[in-house]
Amino acid sequence: MALCPSLEAVLNEARKNDEFWVEDAKFKFSLELAKNLNEQKINKTELAKRIGTSKPYISKVFRGEANLTIESMTKIARALNCNLSVTLENNTSQMKLSDSFFPHYFLVGNQEGKKFPFSSKDNVAYLADAA
Repeated sequence: MALCPSLEAVLNEARKNDEFWVEDAKFKFSLELAKNLNEQKINKTELAKRIGTSKPYISKVFRGEANLTIESMTKIARALNCNLSVTLENNTSQMKLSDSFFPHYFLVGNQEGKKFPFSSKDNVAYLADAA
C-alpha cells in the first residue's frame, strides 16, 4: 500500500526518534499480551493476581503508561506460560505499512508545535477491555 508522499515523509522523520521505537515496542508487547489473554481466557484481574500486582497496573501496561522493564515483561510472560523474546531487527530494511497497526504511527502536534506519536493507548485499551 503506497502512502501519500507527505505522510511517508512524516513517518520517516518519526522513525528517526527513539521515542517512536519505544512506543512501537510497548504497543507490540501490549498487542501480544492482549492476544494471549484472549486465547487463554484470562482477565486483567487474574493476570494481576498471578504476578502479585494490581489490576490498575495491568491497565497501565495496556495504555503504555507502565515503565516496563525486561524483568516486568518476563514476569508477565511467565504468568501466561510464555517466554519473552527480544529481537534486534536491522533498521535498514524498509518498514511496510502492513508491518504494524497504522494509527499507532500517526503523528500529531500540540499547540507549541511539538510533535509526538499518536498514542496507541486507545487502540490497546480497546483490546485490553476485550480480554
